[in-house]
Amino acid sequence: ERTLEEAERRLDLLATRERLRAALSAGDDAALERHLADLTRGTIYATALALDPAGRLLARQPAAPETYGQSFADRDYYRGAVAGNGVYISEAVVSRITGQTVVVLALAVREREQPVGLLLLTLTPAHLLELLQPLRSTSGRDIHVVDQQARVIASTDPLRAPLSELRLPGVELLDGQTRSIAARVDGTEKVVTFAPVPMARWALVVTDDPSVILAAQRTFEQQLAAGGARSMEVGTTNRTRPGDYRRAIGPDTGIVLKVHPSNYRVEGFTEEVSYR
Repeated sequence: ERTLEEAERRLDLLATRERLRAALSAGDDAALERHLADLTRGTIYATALALDPAGRLLARQPAAPETYGQSFADRDYYRGAVAGNGVYISEAVVSRITGQTVVVLALAVREREQPVGLLLLTLTPAHLLELLQPLRSTSGRDIHVVDQQARVIASTDPLRAPLSELRLPGVELLDGQTRSIAARVDGTEKVVTFAPVPMARWALVVTDDPSVILAAQRTFEQQLAAGGARSMEVGTTNRTRPGDYRRAIGPDTGIVLKVHPSNYRVEGFTEEVSYR
């Protein structure tokens, strides 16, 4: 989300330039190319583009004069930017210029509330993967970003192609909730955690092999054992009753640890014991 916020800041800043507005109004492709170069310099964004109010391409960086004049008025980012007042973040689309899957951030530049043109930045799956790789710190884990159509924008799983669907039976990934559930993904049991990326109407989805969760539990148990303690699991992942605690607690019990699911919830056939 910080990457998207930085893109929004850059677009807003460039849109305030009087010379940029003049170049848009005049359709001056050479001047626009220089402004767009400033927009992408030192960033991970693949390309920057300028459109006229009707959605026709005026300029691009890297420059591609042979593409100028193409219409993008049918794209969701054109319609969304013209209809709104801020940066519109598109669903994943295949670029007509490069043939790559891209996500487009679009801002309408306005004079007296009327668009004089649009500024666009594009992100590719490869650039998003650079941001996702540090999150993939554990073997058996994959990170996916899906758009509002539940199509993959980027994934650390090399077998999951951009624009392929990532759907879980009975689960709405884009309901605005942060949750963790057990589900079958491509026929394999996984622990799936997903959270919204609100400003983009995307979801960040983390799929873990169950062994990852068990390994974390074993590490915790080893840390307890190093201090001379012994851990005992009470109940099951989805069902824990008061009787489970009564059977587990004895004269040697030193502490009862209940982990609060602050950023996820377990759904389905569940029972839990309150703190009281």
